[in-house]
Amino acid sequence: MGYSTKSRYLIIPTDNRTNAIATSQCLIVIFMHYQDTVKDYFLYLDNIVDMDNIDVLLVTDSDSVRRLLLERYGNKIKIIHKPNRGRDVAALLVAAKDIIQKYPYFCFIHDKKAKKDVFKNDVELWIKNLWDNMLASKEYVNNVVTYLENNDECGLLVPPEPFGRYVSGWYCSSWSSNYENVVDLAKKIKLNVTINRNINSISLGTVFWARTVSLNKLLNYGWTYEDFDEEPMADDGTISHAIERIIPYVVEDAGYKSKTVMTQEYSCFLLDAAQDFALKSNKVLNEYLGLNRLHQIERVLYNNDDLKDFFIRNKKVFLYGAGKGGRGCLHVIRMLGYEPAGFIETKPNDLLVIDGVRVFSLEEVKMENDDFGIVIAVMKSITKHEIKDMLDNKGITNYIFWMPLL
Repeated sequence: MGYSTKSRYLIIPTDNRTNAIATSQCLIVIFMHYQDTVKDYFLYLDNIVDMDNIDVLLVTDSDSVRRLLLERYGNKIKIIHKPNRGRDVAALLVAAKDIIQKYPYFCFIHDKKAKKDVFKNDVELWIKNLWDNMLASKEYVNNVVTYLENNDECGLLVPPEPFGRYVSGWYCSSWSSNYENVVDLAKKIKLNVTINRNINSISLGTVFWARTVSLNKLLNYGWTYEDFDEEPMADDGTISHAIERIIPYVVEDAGYKSKTVMTQEYSCFLLDAAQDFALKSNKVLNEYLGLNRLHQIERVLYNNDDLKDFFIRNKKVFLYGAGKGGRGCLHVIRMLGYEPAGFIETKPNDLLVIDGVRVFSLEEVKMENDDFGIVIAVMKSITKHEIKDMLDNKGITNYIFWMPLL
């Protein structure tokens, strides 16, 4: 067994070790709204304004932002003004659309700001993620463009998903309340793709490098400022949130692939963060669900539909095993919205109730119930086999395994 060569993750050097020279003239489109954070981005802008093959377009709805950037960069960048409606997405699809389509490749990026102090560290980390992984250095930008030039199948490069203490999108559901909005938008712009609710969109943030032709269906739809919500815009569920998530599907419809791109420095940070997150998550999973290995977690995920179906088909369901496996199964069942009729133990002890659920012997269950089902919820495979054989010998065949046998 070897490592996969089909990863969607791409690590790009921030120096010139590749000796690659990009030949295409590209556009970097930047939307800025917040006057008090403009100077935070000078480091990135300084990297790119003097590059021969890079043109910089600044879109803003703020006269103060426009003045600050003119003072620093003068005619090194082009600045256009937009109404305060549609934020970054309207900057992309209305204000800058005609200019973008003159270039074979472009980058789109924007500023951000925490709305609450509790989210400040997470948002600052997300900003660094977005800007570092798009515009880390002159050499990095050159290497990204060269990658797009040399890999005709790639249409989109996005930064990694946000990560932080309060960010729910990381490795969880990123649809929020937008899945139906995205499906409706796909129909509106005539995409022929499958959008699976169980697979997250990778384009959170509306920040990316793109092959322009791969986004033609989105760019050419004919958006106007009136298509976007007026301020104050809702935190979720708007057309802007749908557009944010549909970008890789537009690229797929055009026949191209999407990848997540990052610097080596950020990849090291992300590995450390992922390991820390996994250790803490696994501690909770082990303590409350009795799960401490990946194959167990995968089997629980795959087994949830079977559990739901079993509870629907049976008037009463008992969990065989009141140990760590049984208690873990109980937590899962309750999260699915069901309640077992009781635990079954081969040799019940004096503890008659566990987590509000009564413990029975198998004989008691048979005597008191004509129609019931059993979920075998013990951790050890050998014990599962023993329970299965015992139930078969007693003529009880209406059972399933929680975390099924391999």
